[in-house]
Amino acid sequence: MKPFTYERARSSAEAAAAAARTPGSKFIAGGTNLLDLMKLQIETPAHLIDVNGLALDKIESTPGGGLRIGALTASAKVIDQLNKIRLPYNINTLSQAAAVTALGRKDVLTQQISLLISSRQRLYNELSAMKGITAYPSETNFILFRTATDAARIYEKLKEAGILIKNLNRPGPLKNCLRVTVGTPEENNELIMQLRKILKR
Repeated sequence: MKPFTYERARSSAEAAAAAARTPGSKFIAGGTNLLDLMKLQIETPAHLIDVNGLALDKIESTPGGGLRIGALTASAKVIDQLNKIRLPYNINTLSQAAAVTALGRKDVLTQQISLLISSRQRLYNELSAMKGITAYPSETNFILFRTATDAARIYEKLKEAGILIKNLNRPGPLKNCLRVTVGTPEENNELIMQLRKILKR
């Protein structure tokens, strides 16, 4: 397990502030399997923020153990219609606090966006240059690619190497397709190296 720092958050606002000031943070709470993933070095957070026991209005966790929040810009008429079908309390307190903190740090957001864009372009270029891989352009934080060989085998080999990606392989238009999230430069390097090894076999 790689070294990491730890802190216990006393409020959702404190947890959000801790995440904003420490890139590479992950939240942990009761029932998490994050520590098991860290032992296997599938997850290697630099900093853990313990939110166990906080009143966070139904924290919803994602497979990566993070928080999600989205935004919509639309006309008042569209918003009125969407509010008719929106679930009540659809964003938890911690997500709201994290979003407010992040929006208050435009310098950090701008830096992260620039890094994401350059990392995505480099990852796309590397995937496109690999024989047997067709990468599709992306404007998001992930890249869809199709393999000329069995995508399930590539997915399993990456998993064995401690790299988890999305297996979208199924009959139809996504046959032999996989999707990778743009990670840190180090994570992207590891993916590229492992993928090259797998494709040579």
